[in-house]
Amino acid sequence: MSKPKIKRLLVLVASASAVAAINYSLFNTYFVFMALTVLLAHELGHYIIAKINGANPDLPFFIPLPIFSIGVTHIKNMRSLPNSVRRTILAYGPITGFMAALYLLVLSLIHYSIPTVPILTLCISELIFNYFGSDGKKYRMLAN
Repeated sequence: MSKPKIKRLLVLVASASAVAAINYSLFNTYFVFMALTVLLAHELGHYIIAKINGANPDLPFFIPLPIFSIGVTHIKNMRSLPNSVRRTILAYGPITGFMAALYLLVLSLIHYSIPTVPILTLCISELIFNYFGSDGKKYRMLAN
């Protein structure tokens, strides 16, 4: 593995750790790690599909903020890709994030010590924020 890839991997781990540390120190609940798992799945969805479609993505990183955080996956040649590929890359972030949240919801229904309502809220917010957020806005612009 080359030095730039190792550096990007360390930035991913460090920024995810910062998100977890800031939010866990504020809320002191393991739900913070579940929300971070959904966010990580969302960003890795963009990354993996971009890699599969021949784009040149960087590993994602997170901007740690209290209460919520922002994930960033930079794709260097995004504008040169066809619209159909760009739509696919944009769509797979929310899809994988929702699938991760749905998996956690099913897990909470099986294991009674995990509260269901916050995870259900996480599922719904993954859909709503991504429809009205920056991913949804970019996706709607490309669909026209």
